[in-house]
Amino acid sequence: RQMVEAAAEEAGYEISRSRDVSDAMSMLDALEPKPLAAFACDGVPLKPLARIMEVIRSFGEVENVELILHHSELDSERIRWGVEGGVYFYLARLTDPGLLRSIIRSAVRTSRAIRRLAKKINDVEDTIRLLQDGRFLIRTPAEAELLAANLGSACEDPQQGIGLHELMMNGIEHGNLAISYDEKKDLLRKGEFLAEVKRRLGSPEFADKRVEVTLNRSKGLLEVVIADQGAGFNHSRYLGFDPKRMLDPNGRGVALANACLDMEFVEPGNKVRIKLPIVAQ
Repeated sequence: RQMVEAAAEEAGYEISRSRDVSDAMSMLDALEPKPLAAFACDGVPLKPLARIMEVIRSFGEVENVELILHHSELDSERIRWGVEGGVYFYLARLTDPGLLRSIIRSAVRTSRAIRRLAKKINDVEDTIRLLQDGRFLIRTPAEAELLAANLGSACEDPQQGIGLHELMMNGIEHGNLAISYDEKKDLLRKGEFLAEVKRRLGSPEFADKRVEVTLNRSKGLLEVVIADQGAGFNHSRYLGFDPKRMLDPNGRGVALANACLDMEFVEPGNKVRIKLPIVAQ
């Protein structure tokens, strides 16, 4: 626990400590501003942990807190249990402060992105419902966020807009910019991922590549097709949360999207079709 706290503080994050489960729940409710990441550490049984997660998810403003489960006896069963409860970041028997910091940064970055996108989905004026057919070309993360917010405003569940954003970002990062899984993992651990994305976006090699997003409305459904200009990937490996990858700082986006969207990849994996029920006017 001391190592986790030290790594978080060295990464520039403020730590608030709780004595027990009850104290943790009271503290989370009272904290302002709301936290971006919460830890559940050794010594807390699974049942109380489930209660903590349930309370956190019910807090409205705190619903997008990223939970990081730190447990010295982390196994496949605990990870499956955690994923079902909304925990997607894990620490176990880690002695590398750099790896600890990278996972903490990834959890905070994910939570910030989700909060920002959720606010945009809530604030954006819904015009997508007026669209019968459409074609968009996006290149940057900012463009992906803008389009996902507009699409999310027409969805039955705003979480679907977040899932669409994950798929667009997958097309930009791994498809068009050709950043492999292992490259992203290494860059995240070094704290250099965002800088590398910016560098590749500015490189002539990738300057003309776009992710195409097409929309077609029919019978209360919006079919969205997201296609990048990459070589594709083995998408079947990433549709679920693999315990072997849960200690990595990346590798969750496609699984998160698959959990909330009716989606199907088209071989070789650089195109995905999504069917969205749209909000009735």
